[in-house]
Amino acid sequence: MSDGPRYATLRDYLRVLREQRVLIVAITVLFGAVAFGLAAREQPQYVAEASVLVGDDTQELDLVGTPVAPRETAAERAAITARRIARPDVVAAAAKAMGARQPLGALTAAVSARPETDTSLIIVGAQWTDAAFAARLADAVAREAVARTNAGARRRYADAAASVRSSLGKLQRRPQDDLTRSLEVERLSRLQSLEQISRPASIVSSASVPAAPVSPRPVRDTLLGLLLGLTIAVLLAFGRDSLDRRLRKVSDIRDELRLPVVGHLRDDALGRTLVTSNGKPALTEADFEAFRIMRTNVDFLDVDSRLTTLAVTSALPEEGKSTVACSLACAYALAGKRTLIVECDLRRPTLAHKLGLGKGPGLSDYLAGEAEPQAVVQPVALPGAQAPLVAIVAGTPSPRPAELLGSQRFGAFLDEVAAAYDVVLLDTSPLLSVVDTLELVPRVDGVVVCVRAQQTTRDQAQAAKAALEHFPARPMGIVVTGVRAGDELDYGYYSYAYAYGAKA
Repeated sequence: MSDGPRYATLRDYLRVLREQRVLIVAITVLFGAVAFGLAAREQPQYVAEASVLVGDDTQELDLVGTPVAPRETAAERAAITARRIARPDVVAAAAKAMGARQPLGALTAAVSARPETDTSLIIVGAQWTDAAFAARLADAVAREAVARTNAGARRRYADAAASVRSSLGKLQRRPQDDLTRSLEVERLSRLQSLEQISRPASIVSSASVPAAPVSPRPVRDTLLGLLLGLTIAVLLAFGRDSLDRRLRKVSDIRDELRLPVVGHLRDDALGRTLVTSNGKPALTEADFEAFRIMRTNVDFLDVDSRLTTLAVTSALPEEGKSTVACSLACAYALAGKRTLIVECDLRRPTLAHKLGLGKGPGLSDYLAGEAEPQAVVQPVALPGAQAPLVAIVAGTPSPRPAELLGSQRFGAFLDEVAAAYDVVLLDTSPLLSVVDTLELVPRVDGVVVCVRAQQTTRDQAQAAKAALEHFPARPMGIVVTGVRAGDELDYGYYSYAYAYGAKA
């Protein structure tokens, strides 16, 4: 099994985006549409703002001879006042003053106050579905906040004046303190004046009626929805790809099985042969070239000895093994090799249909002793072939196909045809579906395993290889089937040298 990273290059990331493009586009468009729909249904919201300036009344107390240590900085004073402004009692008083009949909870939630950074300025805001009402509410709350702040300051001056009056009463009984009494009278006069005129808080600017709503903003909301959808879609795409156990690239298949890749077959070539009688168009010259390359690479699986008998199999059905067996047999015959193709898949035979041959008698009839050798051999009309191509179809369905393939009669049959032909190709059953193929693997010179890209999983491929590894080592190669047109560059051209260098 490959221990390398799943996403090693930019190409790996682009592959995921390409393969999951439908999911990505669908989720992105869905989020964008939902965002636009919500924005279209939402009521417009308007925000109006008034500005309030809060001064320090302790400085005025210093001027009248009543020093007070500063209680807070300008920014702290603005922050404290801002927290008081949005209280329900302030909003209730403002609503009463402006004659508003809306629920207090809704009005309180609509009001906000924030201090400007490092200043004594407070921004009083109100958000409402009516622009004019929002401006009136912001102004009313600002006026109420200013009135309460100024009233609090005047109360402090009144308290200070009361303290000075008490002091003067004591001085009246001591005539020797005339100078002190005179100063206190002056202080009292100033405090009384400040009590009347002090206004540490004031409105700097009134709220204006907003011309445009702050929400909804369909264009902005739709773009944000698309961006959010795209982000989620990409994450889901990579999550789905990470959980996907299917083998997709030839490098994945090669690394997973650690076997040489001897060829590949395009997806639209599955089920087609040079000899066509099954309603599908014949293989093109470009498609058949892949089998010529495959034929040469198979020969290089073992350079020390000739591979005469080859089993063509797969992990599961529908992986293209019969197509590979038929077309590979044609490639050998066109190269001048006396070639025999034997259908050993006795459960789901397809060879007769693919090559336009009779359905029997066939292999099962011969192994059961019900047909002579010359009766089961059928010639295949292959224009331009330099050597004969003959086939033996599955024949009459048998209730015991595994026993027939494991019999001594089949072993003797295989020895006879191996001596009579240059190449014998066995179209076998899937490895993981039935035991039939495992009965004949010990008797062949090599095995070609078909693995369908985008369909065969890592577990299935590993299980097929494990089943073959129970037998003595023999040359084995992989044919990648189901290659899509847009993925051909991912598979490349597998030359003679590659098959030889990657020999298992």
